[in-house]
Amino acid sequence: MGVERELKLTGPLPNLDGLEQLGGRGLRFDRLEVQRNTYFDTATFELRTRRCSLRLRQLENSSIFTFKGKSNVRDGFAEREEIEIEVPNATTLEELRDPEILARVTQIAPLENFKPVAQLETKRLIYKLEQIGEVTLDDVRVLDSSRNLVEQFTEVEIEIEDHIDPVLLEPVLIHLRILSPLEPSTMGKFQRAMRALGLQ
Repeated sequence: MGVERELKLTGPLPNLDGLEQLGGRGLRFDRLEVQRNTYFDTATFELRTRRCSLRLRQLENSSIFTFKGKSNVRDGFAEREEIEIEVPNATTLEELRDPEILARVTQIAPLENFKPVAQLETKRLIYKLEQIGEVTLDDVRVLDSSRNLVEQFTEVEIEIEDHIDPVLLEPVLIHLRILSPLEPSTMGKFQRAMRALGLQ
């Protein structure tokens, strides 16, 4: 079990190409990820009611199951329990075997009660930010059950290492807002997708 600590910002994605520093911190492009994210819940949205989520993320060469607990969000900064397990090439929830995630989920409902409720395709640019963590630029497409586009939005995430004081992010935020008119996000991707699909 770990704790996810991140700041989410919405607005046009800043252009970080060729930028070697962000807010006085060294910045280095790391990789591009193309993700297919499927979120699961019960017919009565018992996970969402508890402000939790269960996701299967499919990448080019791997798949990752993620359970996220209830988050505390203030001015876009979120902190919450996160459990992740990599399962090579998993495509369905039936392939989830991690006892820690299963314990959290089955406390709420039997696994067979969970079905896909939202699909997101994300093109993610990942940058390493010196002594802070990662900056990701996300271009997100929300799809319906027939894989038709329902909504498209962009988001910046700053994932912060456990030992870092969030106050150190202020110069980074100032620099990002010079590059693009970004604002703290009040919703995560899953909540935004559910709203777009008319399920919230």
